[in-house]
Amino acid sequence: CDTDNVFPRLKRDIYSTRNTEPDGHPLEVKWRADLEFPQWLTPLNYFWAICTNCYYTGQIDDAEFRTWKKTERKFRSQFRDGALEALSDLATQQRGVARILCTSIPTDDIFGTLLAHFYLGVFSECLKERPMPGNLARFYLRIAWIYRDEEKLYAEFSEKSVFRDLVEETKTDWSKSIPMDDSIPLRPGLATDEISALRFALAYFEWNYSQLQSNALEDTLRLTTLIAEIGYRIYELTGSDDDFTKGQSYFSGVMQKSMGIINDKTIVGGAVNRAKEVLEKAGERGRELRVLQKKWAKVPVEERTNAPTKPAPKPEEPQAKAPPPPTTETPAAKPSVFDVPQGNTKELEDRIAQLDADNKRWMKLAGFSDVTGLPNRVMLSRVFLPGALKQATQKNEPLGCIFLAPQGLDGINGKYGRTRGNEVLCRVSESIKELLRKGERLVHLDSVNFALIVPRMTTHQIGKRAELIHKDLTSRRFDFGDGGALSIQINMGVATLPNSSGQSPKALVSDLYQRAEKALDEAKVQGNHIQISD
Repeated sequence: CDTDNVFPRLKRDIYSTRNTEPDGHPLEVKWRADLEFPQWLTPLNYFWAICTNCYYTGQIDDAEFRTWKKTERKFRSQFRDGALEALSDLATQQRGVARILCTSIPTDDIFGTLLAHFYLGVFSECLKERPMPGNLARFYLRIAWIYRDEEKLYAEFSEKSVFRDLVEETKTDWSKSIPMDDSIPLRPGLATDEISALRFALAYFEWNYSQLQSNALEDTLRLTTLIAEIGYRIYELTGSDDDFTKGQSYFSGVMQKSMGIINDKTIVGGAVNRAKEVLEKAGERGRELRVLQKKWAKVPVEERTNAPTKPAPKPEEPQAKAPPPPTTETPAAKPSVFDVPQGNTKELEDRIAQLDADNKRWMKLAGFSDVTGLPNRVMLSRVFLPGALKQATQKNEPLGCIFLAPQGLDGINGKYGRTRGNEVLCRVSESIKELLRKGERLVHLDSVNFALIVPRMTTHQIGKRAELIHKDLTSRRFDFGDGGALSIQINMGVATLPNSSGQSPKALVSDLYQRAEKALDEAKVQGNHIQISD
């Protein structure tokens, strides 16, 4: 509308984020300024620039938007014919959904105002001839973050906020005002909780993925990982079997994409290293998803399918029946590139079983245990040990390895079955993970055998480290269902490499591995023993 507006813009490096969640949500924002900031003030408060006259809303950090007057014809050509003029005319007549969102919420309602600003951004994006799926996805993901932070950051505002009431009054006008065509997989709606916002974000990120160029390796890897993490979060909140199946499919897709990059001999350098990192993380997150499924399985279906905001409960905490979620207009999306078939229970069960089998196959190929989800022998010998050796050599430091195996699990398999034995094995692996120190890596070699890479320790120090781990594990009781529990004994084999050697890296890795393996075999002969290699 040619109205001049002035907006504050954050300086570069004025803040930093800490403890970021897997989907990018920052748990803590640190402002680099000698001022006291209210808890609710985050970079999201400086995300938008909203015209005071026509209510058009653009991203402050979008250079094309900030400098639109320099390329006015190009900028205006993005929008549908007459869309910007209609927006200005409606504002003049004091009508329109943009005006309602911008003027109906009190300025002291920080929670409602922030959400309204993001929906103004969604609305303005939809005025374009070709809305950008990446933009819509990012907007809805941040809306989900706002709902996630509702109790933590906005509790003093959300209880009295009029935003949700405004949504109920406005949703019909919103639906009529949003242009719709076949290129958009899901009509943008007004989500009133985190789950609904995440589902919108997921739909638009999948749309974005389908439009990426196949040669954009890093971008596709980053995007498939984000899609999987959003799917994980949705299942964490809902406990829905369908969401679990989709989550499995997402992480399987990440692993396949990573393996494709790693095995493509025409791809070298950083992309391959990044793919290895993503592969390892995806295997771990896939295992965590299955652990989450076991927790949700203990909650009655009628109490978890529509759970609106809380993550999976701990088994010992009974959960009250959740109220139905707020009404949000979310028409069925088009088939997704990650979709699983919808149908009767038998069809879904077969699909879940197939996904389980696919995940296990990919995990083995990728170097992960299909029982514990930990990296396996392949990953140890091809990735972890060579990497640890390279670091140790560069810093002229010693490197050690502890092979360990719980004793007596064969009896569990024989008496209670392999499934119960695997449960105990997973609990043992979780206990070992709790004991890890910075820089240490845990690997599930095979069967009941594990390996721990220990950097920067001499033979004497790593021996003491092994004793502490042995003492901790043998003092624990491991539950395995039906009220059963047992203590275990542990055999351990320890080997170290000196901080200098004339051997090749490959020979050093092989030597360390073989000596640790031999020491473990000798420890097993004695039983519940720690054997240190000469």
